[in-house]
Amino acid sequence: MELIQSLKKSVAEPKSLSGDFKFEGRKYERFQKGATKVLYVKGEFYWRVRKGEESYVTDYIAPPFMLSIDQGDEDINLALGEYIEPKAIEKAFVLTVPMPERIGVGPNQPGRYQAEQVAKVWFSFAVAFAFATFIQIMSAFTAHSKVVYENSYELDVDSKNQTISTEPFNLPRQSNVEISNYASLDNEWLELDLALVNAKDETIKETKQALEYYSGMDYDGYYWNEGDADKDSAFSAVPEGDYRVLIDADFDAFYKRRPVVFRIKIKRDVSNWSNYGFTLLLLILYPAYVTFRHTHLESARWSKSDYSYFNWH
Repeated sequence: MELIQSLKKSVAEPKSLSGDFKFEGRKYERFQKGATKVLYVKGEFYWRVRKGEESYVTDYIAPPFMLSIDQGDEDINLALGEYIEPKAIEKAFVLTVPMPERIGVGPNQPGRYQAEQVAKVWFSFAVAFAFATFIQIMSAFTAHSKVVYENSYELDVDSKNQTISTEPFNLPRQSNVEISNYASLDNEWLELDLALVNAKDETIKETKQALEYYSGMDYDGYYWNEGDADKDSAFSAVPEGDYRVLIDADFDAFYKRRPVVFRIKIKRDVSNWSNYGFTLLLLILYPAYVTFRHTHLESARWSKSDYSYFNWH
C-alpha cells in the first residue's frame, strides 16, 4: 500500500529523467518504464485527465519511496509515493478484516536490512576482525611454546592394551598444554587414550588420538597412501603444578609383526590458532546472514525491473 502525493514539476529537470538522480537527499534508481493510455476516467485526480490521453511513465525507487514521472505531450506530472505497511493501514482505518497477504516484493517495499545497515554491519565486523587478529598475533609472539616433556616408547606386538606412564613434569603457571604423538606406522593403526593427571589432587583431563598410515600400489601401478601418523591434542587453562600423562595404547600391525614405536612431546603455553578461527567464524555469521537477507530481497525486487543489475534474473 502506498501514500501518494503530487509534486511540483520543478523537482526534476527533464535531463534527469534518463537515469538515476537525487531528490531530497535520497538517491533514486530507475526501476521501470512504460507507455500508458487513458481508457476511461472515474473519480478525482490532482491533474486534468482526458480519455485517450497517452503518456510515458518512469518509476524511480528509493525504498520506501517511489517517484513516478508521467510525461505527456503537454506536461509532466510528478508523484511521490511512500510504502505503508499493511499493519499501519489496518490501524489507521480501524479495519476489522485483515489486509490481504503480501505476494512477492513491491518495487519500493523496504527490507529489514537496508544497504546502509549491511555496510555498517560489515564495518563492525572489520573492526572486530582487526581486534581479534591483533590479539592473536600478540598471543603468538608472547607464547613460549616450551617443551616440558619428550620421550619415545616401544609397544610389544604380543601385548594388547598396554598402559604407559610418563615421568612427572612441571607447569610453573597456568597455561594450555599440547600433547603431540608421532608413530612409525606402516600399514598399521595406533590408538592412544591419554589422561593428563595432576600429581597433587589426581584430577584428570582426558583425550584420545587415533593414528594410522596405509600405503601401497594399485593395479595400474600408481602408488597411494592415506592416514595420519601424527596427532595433536590440547588442553586449555591447565593449573600450575606437577603432572604426568597416562597412555593406554592399542594397535594392530596386520600382517607385520614388529614393535610399534611412538614419540610423545608435551608443550605448554602454545599459540592456539583454532580459537582464533572459531572466533572469526562466529563473528562472520551475522554479517553473512544480514547480507543474504538483503541480497535475497533485492534480487526478488529487481527481478521485476527493466533495469535489473542481478544478472541471474
